[in-house]
Amino acid sequence: MPRDVDYCINHPDVAATDSCARCGRKLCYNCQMRMFGKAYCGFPHLLAAFPRLFLKGLVWLWERIRKGTAWLWIRAGRMPKHGWVELVLALGLVFSLVEMLHLRRAVLRLGTTSESQIKGVAVDTTGLALSAGFSPGKGGMVTSNKIDVSGQVEENRIVSLLVDGRLIRVMLPETGRFQFDAVPLHRGQNRLEVRAITPDGAVSILQTLLFTYGAPTLQYLLADFSRGPLDRKEVAFTFDGGSMDNAAEDILNSLGQRGVKCTFFLTGEFIQQHPGTVRRIVADGHDVGNHTWSHPHLTSFAQNGRQVTLPNVTAEKLRIELAKTAALFKKTTGKDMAPLWRAPFGEINAEIRRWAAEAGYRHVGWTAGRGSDENMDTMDWVSDRNSKAYRSADEIAAKILESSKMGSPGINGAVILMHLGTERRDDFPHKRLPDILDGLKNNGYRAVKVSDMLADRS
Repeated sequence: MPRDVDYCINHPDVAATDSCARCGRKLCYNCQMRMFGKAYCGFPHLLAAFPRLFLKGLVWLWERIRKGTAWLWIRAGRMPKHGWVELVLALGLVFSLVEMLHLRRAVLRLGTTSESQIKGVAVDTTGLALSAGFSPGKGGMVTSNKIDVSGQVEENRIVSLLVDGRLIRVMLPETGRFQFDAVPLHRGQNRLEVRAITPDGAVSILQTLLFTYGAPTLQYLLADFSRGPLDRKEVAFTFDGGSMDNAAEDILNSLGQRGVKCTFFLTGEFIQQHPGTVRRIVADGHDVGNHTWSHPHLTSFAQNGRQVTLPNVTAEKLRIELAKTAALFKKTTGKDMAPLWRAPFGEINAEIRRWAAEAGYRHVGWTAGRGSDENMDTMDWVSDRNSKAYRSADEIAAKILESSKMGSPGINGAVILMHLGTERRDDFPHKRLPDILDGLKNNGYRAVKVSDMLADRS
């Protein structure tokens, strides 16, 4: 049964996630200022709390230094003479290891392998070439396209199909006749190459095919997408990556073990800080959409509950936020982003959607219905257990699975929102993802990518 929800003191229609540590007023996610793990309703209250917290931190630090110094003094007095020799040798070893690490980093900078290829090392963003613009198509829109490629080859030949230089399929024809069915084409130009390989390894190109898949129309890109077809038992899991990736490995493992493909919306800062995670997302076959570069506020919703474009937000600023992220993604993975984006904080209006559409992106939200039971924002980002917007991992799993048992349409076509990072210390919603996926499958549902849902609506 849904619990009562407290609402923000500034926005009566927005659920509160925290209380001001000084005055106790309820605050939503966008209205709070945080320091040392506590929320405050504004700068005056934060400033008033700062001296006490600062002095408390100094006392804590002094106690640790005092106790640590006393412990070292006692241990040093008990240390035998040969112990001092061992200590000096140990310090020398540590110093040598540090120098070796510095030398390794210098070699990497001089060698052919870039530091950005090492997992966990931030990608260099200097010199990113941003796209100049986007020209929408006119008169119509093809949302999906697949072709069959067939032919004849000599016996004992392995036949391979490459799309844009990437190996897609391989087969060994029994009678010399080969066929590749339903080869998907992507937006823009597609280069298909069919090759034959002899037993001794010689390669010959049978044919090169060029197909141009037209750009979408502006009208198509302007339409907001938050739910797929109601007549299909499909759901689309989407995962936002804003800054942290401490839940990403478990999520990708759960999806990979079940062969499930999803859609991820990543900021440029996430790509820069977690290139290894981004490369794995791509290698596992998931779609990646744009979540802007710096996750900025775009509308005044946090201030007055209205989706009015902020004065400092312009079409050019949004284009750069999207283009810079797409350029870094291309540099990091060698692939193009999906032409999809999600506005930070869900702050979106018709004007901002048009600006993004003119840059070639269609906005993807999440499914929201009547009340919290039908809202597919899992609230996994709320970390404060005292907040009435908090939902435990069990509650999140139960809501999705119970909704999947309802009659038509149930959660047919639902777009579900989760995150790749969490500030929770326990009770992690992503740990229940395997149960959610298995439960949906048992209830007849299939998890798909947003791009698949868009194709199904054509």
